[in-house]
Amino acid sequence: MSTRVNGAAPPVILLTAKATLAAGPVCLMLTVTEDSAGLWRYNLSERQNSRIAYGKIIVAGHLAALHRAAEICAGGYQPGSTERGLLEQFAADGAG
Repeated sequence: MSTRVNGAAPPVILLTAKATLAAGPVCLMLTVTEDSAGLWRYNLSERQNSRIAYGKIIVAGHLAALHRAAEICAGGYQPGSTERGLLEQFAADGAG
């Protein structure tokens, strides 16, 4: 989704991309928002916790930002957990 900010000179377009990763009772939401060219803020959340992980990354494009953020966030979960599996699979889908 992009939003044009009225009154900005030159026009400013804010880009946000979201991915929902779910398996069984686990549902993670990963959001990336472009701050400036190539600089993205990411936020990982779930139903009961709006900010599990967050940070900034520098990559080109919203899909690359989502995949890189998933790769980073996966490290915060125990190996073999459903959450880690979801994030690793999503990150791997972007690497191919």
